[in-house]
Amino acid sequence: MPLSLISKSALSFTFITVCLAVFFGIKPAKAVSFSVVADGLDNVRGLNFAPDGSLYITESGVGGDGRCIPGPSLEGLLSCAGTSGAVTRVKDGRQERVITGLPSIALRPNGSTGEGPQDIQFDRLGNPYLLIGYGGNPTISDFPKNSPSWGQLYKIDLKTGSLKSIADLAKYEFANNADGVDVLDVSGEIASNPYAFATKMDIINNHGDFTGISQKMNR
Repeated sequence: MPLSLISKSALSFTFITVCLAVFFGIKPAKAVSFSVVADGLDNVRGLNFAPDGSLYITESGVGGDGRCIPGPSLEGLLSCAGTSGAVTRVKDGRQERVITGLPSIALRPNGSTGEGPQDIQFDRLGNPYLLIGYGGNPTISDFPKNSPSWGQLYKIDLKTGSLKSIADLAKYEFANNADGVDVLDVSGEIASNPYAFATKMDIINNHGDFTGISQKMNR
C-alpha cells in the first residue's frame, strides 16, 4: 500500500474515532488514585480476604543465614534459607504480622526472589489454608524435624499460629515428577514450586501443573 494511502487511512480512522467519541458523549478517563493498604512487606506473593473482611497477605520473606543452594534460574548466585516468611493481616486499618518464623529462601545478599508462604485461601466454612512453596529440591532443608517445611499445604489456626500439614506437594513431585519436564534450569533437579491454590475445587497450581487434593481438606 502506498505511504500516502496509509497516511490517509490513519487520518480517516482517527477522524472517525473522534467523531464517534463526540457523538456518543464518551468522556475522557479520570486519573486513578491509589492508597497504601500495607507497607514494609517482604516479597509479597498472595492475598485474600477472610469472611470477617480482614485482608491476609503472604510474605515469602528474604531468606536468611541457613543452608545455601544454587539459585533456581540464575547461575552463580546462591539462595539461602531462613525463617523470615510471614502472614500479615490488615484489619480496621491496622497492619500486623499474625504468623512469623515461616520457611523462606531467597537470593543473597539482597533477599530478592524469595520463596516461602505463597498463597492463603479460606474454605466455605471460613477455615484458612496456607501454601508454602519451594522452587528446588525439597530434600534440602536445615529446619528442625516437624517444623513447617517447604512445598506443603497447611491448615492454619490464625489465633495460635499453629499449622497442620494437609499435603506434601514437593515430596510428591520429587518422587513422581508427574509431567516429567519440571526441572531447575541450573542444577537439572526436579522443581516443585507450588505457588497458588483454590479451595472451592481443591486445586493446587504446582509450577504450571494442576494437582488435585482430597475433599477432606474442606471438612
